Amino acid sequence: MTTTKAQSILTGTPKRQADAVRSARKDIAAVESREELTPAAKSAAVAARRTELREEMAAIEESAKEAAAAVQGAGPIRPAVDPAEAMRIWQRQERELGGGADPAEIAGRLVEEGDRVGLQVLAEELPAFMRAAGEGDRLAGALAEIRSAETPLLSEEEASYRQNAAAADTALERIHMNSHFIRTDGETADFLVGVGDEHIDLTKED
Repeated sequence: MTTTKAQSILTGTPKRQADAVRSARKDIAAVESREELTPAAKSAAVAARRTELREEMAAIEESAKEAAAAVQGAGPIRPAVDPAEAMRIWQRQERELGGGADPAEIAGRLVEEGDRVGLQVLAEELPAFMRAAGEGDRLAGALAEIRSAETPLLSEEEASYRQNAAAADTALERIHMNSHFIRTDGETADFLVGVGDEHIDLTKED
């Protein structure tokens, strides 16, 4: 799957979710208006349609996950770091961290030196270090600071990939939220959230 196609799938997924909900609401309304059906038959038909909707939403979300994985897996391959060199670099960084240096401070210095390898080692080794130090709750922020600090050193291809990957993450988050909302609220939901955070009004036709 190409990055362009994957991005198109992610962008269009909230509409697919909305269309699925609107279709289910119409079907349920049609069932409830059938006077020849007994209450028990109506209830069974409605329950079946709601189950079908949940299954459809799960399939739509799975398709979006595959698209996001395609975007995130399309990044440029960085050369592997020699293990012995990586160990020497990390031992130096570990001493700095143990002495109270902040990860962002180390990353800033590495950026000034243009040391992409040092940044790569820091990003790879920091999670285990911070978790062992009981600072796992700060890890996401620290890694984000490293990625942000590295931005001036990125090639145009790398910068484009990071932007696309971040957009895919955001889109998938919204899509998952919509799926969860429908699973818990069923056809009574009145709106979903689009990739750009806009509301999709389910009470109106698109």
